[in-house]
Amino acid sequence: MKHVRLFPLLLAALLLSCELLPIDEGTIVHVGIGLSYRGCDVQVLPATINDAVEVSLALAQLFAGRAFSGELLIQTGALDDDGLWMYEGGSSDGVPTKERILERLGHWMSALHVGDLLIITYSGHGMEDGSLVLAPPGEEGSIFLEGGSIDGSLLLGTDELFTLLAPCKASVLLILDSCYSGNFVQEEGSSISVVERRDIFGDAYRRFFTNAPYNRRVFVLSATSSDHTSSEPLGGDHTHGYFTGALLEALGWECTQQALVLKRLFISSDWLYQYILCHQRIPTDGRFGLWYQHPQISGGPLDLVLVSR
Repeated sequence: MKHVRLFPLLLAALLLSCELLPIDEGTIVHVGIGLSYRGCDVQVLPATINDAVEVSLALAQLFAGRAFSGELLIQTGALDDDGLWMYEGGSSDGVPTKERILERLGHWMSALHVGDLLIITYSGHGMEDGSLVLAPPGEEGSIFLEGGSIDGSLLLGTDELFTLLAPCKASVLLILDSCYSGNFVQEEGSSISVVERRDIFGDAYRRFFTNAPYNRRVFVLSATSSDHTSSEPLGGDHTHGYFTGALLEALGWECTQQALVLKRLFISSDWLYQYILCHQRIPTDGRFGLWYQHPQISGGPLDLVLVSR
């Protein structure tokens, strides 16, 4: 649940019925997408592959004993004979081209049912409208066209992704570590973001009693707002995006030991959000735009419960 301390206990009890708990016997599928852009004509992101791989490992251990399936679509780059990075080619197995991502998501959506859960994670570049920048289908690694504009056929936008996910019978958790990823947090007037104005009663009322429909089954957790970038450390032997690093900690993942230690008996989307706010290794606000980022989460009273023991 999203908690409002100023409301009576009775109201909280009434809202408990809005919680969504996946059925214990349901299938859980994770599709992890990560792009380093090595060999491409855009800025390389060294931490994204660590993000995708270790979130996949953490979720596999978190849901051990459950019907869990994980699938990785990553673009790592390849070294040539001279030790230089080159693009491995969009036809290589598992490289996250747009066509491959849409095909794999379509496959899982048709295979999953009510009570199942589809978790989609993305670590990579994001455009100012939130669009995800995917791997080129050819062999050259060209993301920009000759005129200097980005190839629009490589982008997966918010409307396109939500349209694809709309008929999914399973619940969907979309976790995005990319610039401007807050564009995927649909504006339903009920975000619990601490950035928004805190009107003592009016704001709380709006967040809980907005006219937005609460039967949607797509939950979004984004690394940043719709108008801000997402960052990763500039150096280090083994790095993660600041948002994903905190997410892994929340899941109990020990990066140095490649192991998960389950520290909590209850984990939900709201709880993950609150943990990241408190433990992210970059401020959530500040005066210097390149040195803070504020995660966002879908609003409303629904909370997606991942672990309840």
